[in-house]
Amino acid sequence: MASRRTRHSGELSKLQWLAVGVVAFLSIVNLSCGYFYSENPEPGSDRFCFCQLQGTIDDCSCNVDTVDYYNNVKIYPRLRSILVKDFFRYYKVNLAKECPFWVDDSKCAMRFCHVEHCEEKDIPPGLKGDVSSYQKYIKEVQTLTNCNEDLDVELGFLNTSISDKAHKEFKKWADYDEAQDNFCILDDHEPGAEYVDLLLNPERYTGYRGESARRIWSSIYLENCFQSHSVRRKNPYSAMIPYNDMIQNEVCLEHRVFYRMVSGLHSSINIHLCANYLLSEKSSMGFVSPTGVWGTNLDEFERRFSPHTTDNEGSHWLRNLYFAYLVELRALAKVAPYLSSEEYFTGQDKEDKELKFAVKDLLSVIETFPSHFNESVMFSGGTSSIKLKNEFREKFMNISKIMDCVGCDKCRLWGKLQVQGMGTALKILFSGKFDDKIDSSYAAKLKEDKIEELSKHGTMLPPDMLGLTDEQVEELKLVDEWGEKCVPSGGWVSNADPVGRRNGRQPLKKMQDVLEKAVADAKLMITKKLVEQGTILQLKMVQDALDLLRGAVMIVYPMQLPPHDPIRMEFSNTEDLEGTQASLEVIEPCKAQLWFAGKLLPSDAKLRDVVGGNEKTKIIIKLAKINEGAPGREPVVSEEARKQMMMHAYRRQEELKVSLTCNRDYMPCSFRCNWFIHAGRVQ
Repeated sequence: MASRRTRHSGELSKLQWLAVGVVAFLSIVNLSCGYFYSENPEPGSDRFCFCQLQGTIDDCSCNVDTVDYYNNVKIYPRLRSILVKDFFRYYKVNLAKECPFWVDDSKCAMRFCHVEHCEEKDIPPGLKGDVSSYQKYIKEVQTLTNCNEDLDVELGFLNTSISDKAHKEFKKWADYDEAQDNFCILDDHEPGAEYVDLLLNPERYTGYRGESARRIWSSIYLENCFQSHSVRRKNPYSAMIPYNDMIQNEVCLEHRVFYRMVSGLHSSINIHLCANYLLSEKSSMGFVSPTGVWGTNLDEFERRFSPHTTDNEGSHWLRNLYFAYLVELRALAKVAPYLSSEEYFTGQDKEDKELKFAVKDLLSVIETFPSHFNESVMFSGGTSSIKLKNEFREKFMNISKIMDCVGCDKCRLWGKLQVQGMGTALKILFSGKFDDKIDSSYAAKLKEDKIEELSKHGTMLPPDMLGLTDEQVEELKLVDEWGEKCVPSGGWVSNADPVGRRNGRQPLKKMQDVLEKAVADAKLMITKKLVEQGTILQLKMVQDALDLLRGAVMIVYPMQLPPHDPIRMEFSNTEDLEGTQASLEVIEPCKAQLWFAGKLLPSDAKLRDVVGGNEKTKIIIKLAKINEGAPGREPVVSEEARKQMMMHAYRRQEELKVSLTCNRDYMPCSFRCNWFIHAGRVQ
């Protein structure tokens, strides 16, 4: 059970950082659009301009209206229900760390800067690493009555000769490897880290301002953003990095993304402060209120985002907020397979099950978002891109450290939370560790995997019923008319779809076998192993696989599938993939080009004219869209090879230590070393 304990105590905080950090951004998109809304705005006024924020979001394939609709209708209501759950409500953070860059003597003296910490009894046992309540639900634990039941007499007990010191060294190496991909500081395991109840400590304006606050943002923008330069600011709300300067200097995509993420973070914080502003320390009766009077400060919002006070930069900052939203949304979609398999264990069985179902429901909605940010176009320039990615990571890591210099404890809490959430999202998108799962997160775009869903949960529900609970369907009086017409041969059994996409009418076992066998045979026909076998994948082979799948579906569903079912649309080649992640994997022949060794291959040339006629040479040709530039080249050293090199270096270092010990001793080296190794095994 030690592995289970490690999983819950180690991975728990990472999931919290991502989910809570994303919530911090997603939840405020509503606020950014609603502050300046009025029923009858005056044309030409600032309020009219803010209210009419619209158009495309630069560096993305969608517009403001799309994000507003998807967030307000589908995502935000689900996030609000998840926020109050204990798993996301309690956040462990170290607020006692010293500023690593300067002596900070400007601690906020206002009583509203104070953070209310949790009592030990209030923290769910599962968050603290206590898995005793989790183990009682495991079947193996319930049936195990004798500790020696799993003892194999012939094999004996496990070899425990590895010393505790060696285990610690192994952990250090594992932690070192993990830290190489981090974009932010993780301090939940450090001395001084405590749990904080986020519901008791909402993000709001506490009165923290002045030189200390300005120094924080100056350090972030002017010392860490790539395109930073000295700018004479007209007022405190002017831009440190003007938008027009970025356009004139033709800043590259990676540099723009970094700045827009930081700017989106800044806008997020500013909007939260304006939404929950300290209006007065006195109550309506004129007495000092222990909690203060909080509310929306529209004037403060205008000062921070109005074109007049920001030199026309305010609307760009708001768009950067939308951009940060899309980046975090993409990270959640990419890591959805991992998050869907988590238990979200707190020790409260009923709430844990409800939360797991709610998270799966949220992830299923996020995966269907039509215009995800495309991170594959970044860091695709060969060796130089590797250096740029490391610089990108180090700069954001530096911003994470700056959060320990914030003088207000409550501001530091929410700054660290949002930076850690954003840093985790960047790690998911650019570390490469989650790229293997990206295929499975979008496997629903492949016909054979959709047919597997069909065999388990029946046909697709109508669009207006997707994601709704049974109670909501009954309340809205919705009916799946196609579900009554498109019935599988031989009947069906009930098997509810946990994500609410399909009608839960599973075909009988015999019909399931027909679909599953067809899927297995189709996968073998187009497997990647054909390359190892020296077999060329031809269009006819792909068409034969599709015909096999189409025939199996016709056997099981003789009345055909509903017209809105993606399987039927794909078979008829009518599915609209525009704006989806799957569309990035489809390249029309007229818009495709081939690259080799970082160079574009002429369309009228033959391959042997470029690489020669050596048939024993393995080369990698990459396909890309026109005008997208060169695709990323293969790394000089693979990740597995790098780890092997580090392990070899470590072993060599230990051998040298032994060799030095031998030279200093009186006994012969060979005898001394053999005795040393033998003694280590005996321990």
